[in-house]
Amino acid sequence: GLLPSLAIPNRTKLLVVMFGAFAAHFLEIGVYGGALYLIYLDGALLERRGRGTRGRPMMTLPAAIAPLVAGYGWQRVAAGESGARVFRLAREGGPTLTRKSWTATACSTSSSELA
Repeated sequence: GLLPSLAIPNRTKLLVVMFGAFAAHFLEIGVYGGALYLIYLDGALLERRGRGTRGRPMMTLPAAIAPLVAGYGWQRVAAGESGARVFRLAREGGPTLTRKSWTATACSTSSSELA
């Protein structure tokens, strides 16, 4: 064969393979969990860091839109696959609004959502 045989008893070989598979799987779960945690942490830090004085994320809004969303609380929406940054805007006594912003590349693939 291509691989040299191990000079250990069969039962020990089985235990080595089982332990190796367990260790590899444990490492895989750890890496996957760590990646998900970093994604969550990144979103949480961005939301915390980007909050303005009224709970609005610090971003440049067009002059025509800024007065329309004055007084709204902004909450980042992480669900979705469009690549857009989505925020739910709410205030007491007002309608709930949604703000989406795309990069130029994401916008070309998400034009069906503009309607």
